[in-house]
Amino acid sequence: MTVLDVCMGSGQVARAAVELVGTGGKVVGLDASSRMLIEARKYVKIPMLLGVVEALPVADEFADFVTMGYALRHIADLRETFREFLRVLKPGGTLLMIEFSRPRSRVVHAAARLYLGTLVPAIASMKGRRAADMMRYFWNTIESCVPPETILRTLREAGLEDPRKEGPIDLFAEYTAKRPTRAGERQEDRPL
Repeated sequence: MTVLDVCMGSGQVARAAVELVGTGGKVVGLDASSRMLIEARKYVKIPMLLGVVEALPVADEFADFVTMGYALRHIADLRETFREFLRVLKPGGTLLMIEFSRPRSRVVHAAARLYLGTLVPAIASMKGRRAADMMRYFWNTIESCVPPETILRTLREAGLEDPRKEGPIDLFAEYTAKRPTRAGERQEDRPL
């Protein structure tokens, strides 16, 4: 199995993917920041590419699995990004994106705002203003993230099948979708 981990950051998702695919698989990481790729190399030894999600520098049907962890809210053009995911996935391949989501429940939203928008920045301020500002920015990106309905609709519009959102609580979202298999090909007939 080949996994493409986009917006890999420090490589946390890529490290987990390496363990899952084992010695017979391949994990490739991609990030738009060369500094993040340098940081990720400290933790995971995989091929890494510098690039943006709107124009992935890999061949068509490159990956069985595309992953993205906690970067969806930073994407400028969801439609173009999801089309790229469709292009690089093999027929029947899977997309998995994990992300924070603005809580719908007033109680969960208030608790998350108190914790992530107030307490965490206050604690981070002990490390300096920059750390506190980063934690405030973190909460602000959650507050203004794209609604799940828009993400699911855009996944469908891009040509991905069976888009779903799941998550243990309202604050966390796990989005999945599949690239359609070729005409006449059944998912269970595809080699892994």
